Amino acid sequence: MSGFRTLGAILVVAGTSALGCTGGSDGGSVTGGPAGDERVSATEDRPRGSQASRQSAGCDPDGVGFFGDNQLTSTGSIAVDGIERRYTIGLPANYRPDRPSPLIVALHGWAADAAGLEALSDLVVLGSASGYMTVLPEGEDGDWELAPEGHDARFLVALLDHLETTRCVDLDRIHGAGVSMGAWKIAITACTFPGRFASLALVTVEVFPGECDPLAVIAFHGTADVVVPYGEGGDDVVGVDAFNATLPGALDNIAAWALNAGCSSEPTESRLEPDVVVRSYTECDRDAEVVLYTIEGGGHTWPGSARPDAFGQTITRTVSATELSLDFFDAQPRR
Repeated sequence: MSGFRTLGAILVVAGTSALGCTGGSDGGSVTGGPAGDERVSATEDRPRGSQASRQSAGCDPDGVGFFGDNQLTSTGSIAVDGIERRYTIGLPANYRPDRPSPLIVALHGWAADAAGLEALSDLVVLGSASGYMTVLPEGEDGDWELAPEGHDARFLVALLDHLETTRCVDLDRIHGAGVSMGAWKIAITACTFPGRFASLALVTVEVFPGECDPLAVIAFHGTADVVVPYGEGGDDVVGVDAFNATLPGALDNIAAWALNAGCSSEPTESRLEPDVVVRSYTECDRDAEVVLYTIEGGGHTWPGSARPDAFGQTITRTVSATELSLDFFDAQPRR
């Protein structure tokens, strides 16, 4: 895939970004399960995911409920290719082992980890309050493989299989999310293993991998991103690394996802906030939608994050990528 070489540069320059970007290899055994960790309190109990279509093998009235001491979060591990691969999981506040819950698989950026992604996004906390099960896999040494198949791909697929057999998952509402290199990895994984994901939320990197089943996509990209340029080739305002400057721009990327989803309309454009422009493609196959949130002046960051601005990377607080993604996931079951 032609994008591998240029995307590889993200691994080099993203280490100085405000979030730390995010790079695996080949069939392995799977063992293990969750071990209790700290409690996350939910703020509300909305009925997201209550319209289940297909339930996983793990749905059982006598199945496993909350973690020890009624905890909503846990850490766990599975063995893949003889290596223990770790993850953090959060359950919905209204979780029941006999009622399928939607699932979000969210990947951190390069040189980061699950805890860092949660601090950046609050995906586990807000997902739990919104009826979502959320799992944050850990890359090896904070890295993800660029390639479509390999250790990381096998880990992610094995983790999905593990959760579907040990937890009650709505198979039509499994969604992927990622930031920076994690966004690339979740996108190429969803395309390489069709039928596993209903939609994607991509933050700062929305490059289209190619050869993909139609998918609903919501993306967020700042025009002042100094790691991955918003516009093709970057511009004089942001000092983007030469390799990353060869990546397609956000508008071309989202148009490629829209074409892949069979969207027949031109995008509608509206200004949601003083610094946020929304481009939305509708009339797509399977009632999918493809949307890009352009953050004017935004950096290589997670919109709405409570994390302080860092390394000159501006974080908008006028919109929340997490809340917008949860709303998007609600409307995009697999059809």
